[in-house]
Amino acid sequence: AATTFGSVCSMACTPGYGLTGVTYTGSYTCSGSGTWALTSGVASTCPANPQAFSIMARDLGTSCPSANAISTPIITQSFSPSTSTTLIWVVSDGIRYATQRVDLFLTLNGVEVTRCITFTPETSTLQWVSGRVLYAGTVVANNAVTLNAMSSVANTWGCPSDTASAYDRMFTIGLRSTLPIRQMVVYDTRPGCPAAAAANTALLSITFNAVTAGTIVFARAHMIRNVAGRSDMTLLLDGGAVSRSITYTNVATWESGAVHFVTPVTAGSHTFSMQGSVANAYGCGANYGSMDLMIVDDPRVVKYFQAVDTLDNSPAACPFTRAAGSLMSFTFTQVSPDAVLWVAAHIIRRNPTAGASRADIFLVIDGVTVNRAITYINVADWTTGYLYFSGTLSTGSHTVSVNADQANVWGCGPGWGFLSGILVGDPSS
Repeated sequence: AATTFGSVCSMACTPGYGLTGVTYTGSYTCSGSGTWALTSGVASTCPANPQAFSIMARDLGTSCPSANAISTPIITQSFSPSTSTTLIWVVSDGIRYATQRVDLFLTLNGVEVTRCITFTPETSTLQWVSGRVLYAGTVVANNAVTLNAMSSVANTWGCPSDTASAYDRMFTIGLRSTLPIRQMVVYDTRPGCPAAAAANTALLSITFNAVTAGTIVFARAHMIRNVAGRSDMTLLLDGGAVSRSITYTNVATWESGAVHFVTPVTAGSHTFSMQGSVANAYGCGANYGSMDLMIVDDPRVVKYFQAVDTLDNSPAACPFTRAAGSLMSFTFTQVSPDAVLWVAAHIIRRNPTAGASRADIFLVIDGVTVNRAITYINVADWTTGYLYFSGTLSTGSHTVSVNADQANVWGCGPGWGFLSGILVGDPSS
């Protein structure tokens, strides 16, 4: 049986699927007979037409890695919004145990919509490492939606038996188009694999108009790159760098990177863009690269949070000297029981010496691990870890943190590490 952290509401109980909801508080299981059973917490009544909903599904296999044929679902979500057009944001992440290149891709009603590439350099030694796919789109009312995360290599993804570690998850939030929230998406349509582009020039960009001062924007971007060694990805707002990530491969090959950022903006025109640090190394079509924005035109309908990796050493040194445990955190108070929380985090980490090195990070809410990622590198260089969550919490105070299992390997200050959240449906002052 599948158990979620958080809540259950608008989705029919279907064995093998995850849980969804906007108002239940507690943990539920979905039995083989297709009925929900409350295992802890208190149930309340779902609204007939929720303004927002959240769905979490996990890999329900029984081994590490799971037994999955090529292009068969590893994680599945199904839902059908009953009222109005719905904007959805999706992330599916997981760990894989393999050599060299392995892809993770997401299908929507049988059509591939996004893909990422993971890579570990060993040709004969299997290694764990995390991957993630990002998607944003629009769903028409009463249209059934099925999302499937799949792999290019059989029997390589997931560790579902380790449920406490929360490795393999698909998170979706849905927002009714009647909310004062817009979605903008742009795909990488440049020709070539990789496409031709000078270093530190725009690979993707979105220009938008903020109708009110204090408009809140949650930006995400991802793309693959093909280069030997280190390459950086930078997210810019109006020409200024706001978020960065690092990928590393020992040979010229493909690997995915991503960046994100949440911020209020002034009224008027603004542009988010994404750049790469290496010329002619990024992109291979729409499924391998995109940027999406969640634009909240009325900031009173949400709360937003952003913790930045600001630890500093004297003299300055990267990575920072600090114990294992919390790297970044924020605390907030939730007023509405129907609010939906959307969280993204990333931070870079360095392998201090040559040789195989694994390091994990955890997303923790009120002491419960809700997502976990594995980074791997076998040289003295940098890579990036990513974490995600969507769900509903009870009213009251909550603390969200990024924790690490190793000391002295994570972070290099502002720009290289963020923990960002947006709480939809909870009034802000």
